[in-house]
Amino acid sequence: VTQSPVDRITKLDSNAFTQMDDIECEICCNIYNSENRRPKNLPCGHIFCQACMAKEFAIGKSTCPTCRSPHNAQRVEDLPICILVERLIGRGKKTLNEGVKSCDSESDDEEDDYNEGPCSTHKKSVVYFYCNTHCVKICWECTVIDHQVNKCKIISFKDKLENRKDDNILKANSIVTAITETLSVFDEVVKEKDEIISNQELKIKELENSIELASKAIEDARRTITNEKIASEKVKHSISQGKIRKKDIESESHKLQNANTKKTITKYNNDIETATVNVSKWIKDVSTEFKLLNKVSEEPSNILKALKNGKVIFSETAVKGRKSFAKLTSMDEKLHLHTFNIMKPQEGATILQYEKVVSHLRTKPPTLLFLDLKYNGFNQGRIYIRIRPELHAFVKHIPDLFTAAVNGDSVLGEKGYMCRTDALVLKINKTVPDIASHKNESVIVKSGDVFCDLSGNSIQLLCTHIVKERKYKSNHAIIGGIESGMEVAKACHEKGYNNQNKILITDCGLVLDK
Repeated sequence: VTQSPVDRITKLDSNAFTQMDDIECEICCNIYNSENRRPKNLPCGHIFCQACMAKEFAIGKSTCPTCRSPHNAQRVEDLPICILVERLIGRGKKTLNEGVKSCDSESDDEEDDYNEGPCSTHKKSVVYFYCNTHCVKICWECTVIDHQVNKCKIISFKDKLENRKDDNILKANSIVTAITETLSVFDEVVKEKDEIISNQELKIKELENSIELASKAIEDARRTITNEKIASEKVKHSISQGKIRKKDIESESHKLQNANTKKTITKYNNDIETATVNVSKWIKDVSTEFKLLNKVSEEPSNILKALKNGKVIFSETAVKGRKSFAKLTSMDEKLHLHTFNIMKPQEGATILQYEKVVSHLRTKPPTLLFLDLKYNGFNQGRIYIRIRPELHAFVKHIPDLFTAAVNGDSVLGEKGYMCRTDALVLKINKTVPDIASHKNESVIVKSGDVFCDLSGNSIQLLCTHIVKERKYKSNHAIIGGIESGMEVAKACHEKGYNNQNKILITDCGLVLDK
């Protein structure tokens, strides 16, 4: 509560106090005092003086004298004092009347301006407050009887209106910031267009001064200049509109800040709410029209920069003939491509082609695979597996092998690693063209090696060897090894093997080297 109803009560009509029965005990009709007739509060909400309640206890009664609701108090001292009533009595009728007379007429008019008319329960009292707990309009008598301040969250209508005013000022400031950012983007576009125009004009001069006049090139350059000038003017027009809208919002916000009456605050609240909705729509429309705000280059360093600036970016490719998407994130200054799935990205996300992103990488295709492991409900950590670069077929098909819920198949979720005596084993059962050409008649695997159990060109199992060196017979191929996170793999293997539980993969994907 911004201001206690008791602290604001002296601004109300003093006649309401003289007509109030609740400062008198309902049993003896004596006015409460701070000595032998202190107001005692029953759980049902009714209030009686200390002397009368002592008599009730003396004859063995343990119910409310008014509504007969039972209570657990054994003696009068067990009942709490109604502090609110005591404060009202302590002020006294004389102090209250003097407090009302001391307010100037302007203050009275202002307070009356924020009332909501007579109370539906207490007809002679005026509604000045709102109970947030029960969502009802109440008068000051309600705050004593049915909506006590120690049980309910109470706020005055003036404070409620002021809070709405503050919220709308914050909204207006936010919209001004959004317009400023949009105009900043447009300024960069104008600079880009001007640079294109300047370069094309220079190109024309070079061609005109050359021995052989390249008329077609000149015509193309002139056409480009014409188109870019039109586009530049269009953007400049949008900038002009944006500045006007920004100025209007700032003006409305200034008016709202200076408003101090119910009528003006209500008017400017409505005006600024309408204006902010319109400006938000305008920002969205121009951003969509010029396709600028989500524009990101496929070059990894630019993607990392965009991610740091809060962009949400996904990579798109076809997995088994279906359009699939993988989220891009940044970790340790490296670009991570998570599992592909067929779920469409959230609205407003930037979409980049996976093949174009890969074309900018040092390793094409990427060879560093990451897997996040979980055991018994607790995250264990991440392991990084480096795939042998000569296994082009395997690396090329990683988006297919490690994908989430495309055609209902996924290495994520309940599938997980099984723990054998010497390795973490993951069922794959997927075909990779030409993978059989890399199998050996016999293979010796060491701790940290990652190898496949093959059946023709189908990878049946993907195994991460944990313990000492071991020799396997035919139909196996080493595809890579753990580059980091070996301690995570060993700990997971020990826990899973001892308890015969799976090690779940909660996330996996590729690290895209710049």
